[in-house]
Amino acid sequence: MNDNTIFTYRTKRGITQQQFADLLKLPRTTVSFIETKRQYPDFETAERIAEILDTVIGKLYTQEELEVIKTK
Repeated sequence: MNDNTIFTYRTKRGITQQQFADLLKLPRTTVSFIETKRQYPDFETAERIAEILDTVIGKLYTQEELEVIKTK
């Protein structure tokens, strides 16, 4: 598994998926979809994810994925 995944960063920080969802003010199922890249957040949410996980957005998403996120 890629070490630069939201799941990996989240678990290394000891944050449960529900806690993460609460911090993002999103349903847990939405967070699950974002973690598995079945759904992409809007850019503001992606920035918030990176902030919570103490990383930069470019480590969580490829350039192509960032282009999709920027159009949301």
